[in-house]
Amino acid sequence: MRLLLFTLIACFIPATNVQATTWDEPWQEEVMRHSDSFVKVKVTENIGPRFKADVLQFLGGIKTPEQIELEGFSLLRVMSTSSHSHELRLPFQVGQTYYVFIKKSEKTNVYQIPTPTAGWARIDGANVPATYRHSYHQALVPPDIYEKTMEAVFKGIKGQQFDEAFMNRFIKEQLTQPVALLNSKEPETMSRFFLQHVALESFYHLGKGADLSLLVPFVYSGNYHVEISACRAVSRINSKESKEVLMKFIEGKGSGFAKVMSVWGLQRLNAREMIPRLEAFVKTGTDQETGFGGSIMDPRIATMFPDSVKESIKHLLNEWSKPSPNKT
Repeated sequence: MRLLLFTLIACFIPATNVQATTWDEPWQEEVMRHSDSFVKVKVTENIGPRFKADVLQFLGGIKTPEQIELEGFSLLRVMSTSSHSHELRLPFQVGQTYYVFIKKSEKTNVYQIPTPTAGWARIDGANVPATYRHSYHQALVPPDIYEKTMEAVFKGIKGQQFDEAFMNRFIKEQLTQPVALLNSKEPETMSRFFLQHVALESFYHLGKGADLSLLVPFVYSGNYHVEISACRAVSRINSKESKEVLMKFIEGKGSGFAKVMSVWGLQRLNAREMIPRLEAFVKTGTDQETGFGGSIMDPRIATMFPDSVKESIKHLLNEWSKPSPNKT
């Protein structure tokens, strides 16, 4: 059975909520773009639905006070509710330390996280269960690596300067090593898998630190999660060769989720020259069902995603068939 989560992480909201309320979970890219600040906090007090927290470390964005109050959600797109649903609650515990992506409420002085399951990470022993792609797909990362890489990615997305020298070294160091697979039983290999995930996803967000030759072995790794990150990373290289890699992956035997990432990548690169091959695939190619999967009790089950590879291609072809808004 394919692993949907990198780590066995339970949903950090009350079980009564997950039975009644679902939402469309944002991708990490949207989480960071939408947030004002990225900070490390220690939760000090719980006042009803609101939490007080000390800011231990400012990691990017708009400067915050030394003490902040947290309440509510800034990106919560509720898809279903029930009359028996309890109020959605923040996932924090007093005395715990968290990294949070926050946005200041327009109506009050409190700060909001995106959803109950997105935009935050808790230090858990020697690692951080970290989201670089989507909260469904988390990785175990040492706190120092998490801070340096996520700070760089957040600042890069915000158009701020970041430590490019460190990121270039980190990405190259990880991607020049043999491809590590998630199903390995060796702790060293598992650690490398997570770090390579961080490197691939960081390159996707920043577009710096690697070239196509470093990414190709990961594209053809045959591993579900590696393929996804690798195809996303390739989509940040605007070249004839990168477009060909993505198109061949769609036509090949890779996982359906990664093929959707490749379709989205072709859209990002505006690779309209691939239209004939995409049309041919819709007619004769082998389709695959896609989606995050997971438990029907998970509130993120309503997250929007194409039902199949061909559905994603049809959507793209339809988008490309529309007249350009710049044309009269």
